[in-house]
Amino acid sequence: MLYHFESVAGLARTGSDRLHRESLRIGRFIERHIAAMIAGWAALALLGGGIKLTLLLTRHPGLASFERLAPLVLGYLAAAVTPMVAYLLIQKCYPSGRVHAQPRIRLARIGRWVPLDPVQARSDKNFGMSGLVVSVVAGLLLCLAMRFVEYFLAVPAIPAGAPVWATTFFWLMTFDLVFLTFLYSAAVAMALNAAPHFPRLLVYAWLCDLLMQLAIARSLVATGPLPAEIVAPLQMFLVANIKKVLISAAIWLPYLLLSDRVNITFRSRVRAPKAGLAHFA
Repeated sequence: MLYHFESVAGLARTGSDRLHRESLRIGRFIERHIAAMIAGWAALALLGGGIKLTLLLTRHPGLASFERLAPLVLGYLAAAVTPMVAYLLIQKCYPSGRVHAQPRIRLARIGRWVPLDPVQARSDKNFGMSGLVVSVVAGLLLCLAMRFVEYFLAVPAIPAGAPVWATTFFWLMTFDLVFLTFLYSAAVAMALNAAPHFPRLLVYAWLCDLLMQLAIARSLVATGPLPAEIVAPLQMFLVANIKKVLISAAIWLPYLLLSDRVNITFRSRVRAPKAGLAHFA
């Protein structure tokens, strides 16, 4: 029986070690290729915007004027450069490899924790881009990709002079893409640089994402009656976005609060030993 238990424990350790090595590999891949990912985003956004404008002019050649097309071009350019701006801003504020000061006010107060010296925290085996932290970052990158694809598939190029509800829909969805792409891209960059504000920025991004979906619905309703054929698809689209955010928050918020790795990497603290076991720590 003891031999069987030790065998199971050994297999569990082997599996855990394998998963840890795999997370390290993926984390290093993301760190090495994040610049290429940002460049790819920009290229695809420009390509998508070009295709949208080409389709618009093919169907409506009379719209080929600076006044009508310039705002659309600016919107697509903003979508293309947003991840780059967010990444460069975080690199400036939280340079990679530096020790960053902790926030003066703690928001994550669940559990009992002991502060660590930031240099000591960096030498801990649980510090950095490995484990489930890599899953959080990979999930954010997937979220960015999905938001990008959904925008270019669902939102046509709508020039000035279109019905109010149509132009309102276009600019709300474009702002949603640009604003939330900025927040999620900044969160990715913060995670890669072990910036202490990463967990709270991610929670802030979730809240903004939820509020944006509600604001889009409310603003479109305020423009007047919407065409019946777009009401149901729009409602499904916004509700799906809200569900995705709520599911992400439900999965990852407990981890952001209680994970030893998150607390060591981003909060420079370790879990306090239980009173009865203090002399074993």
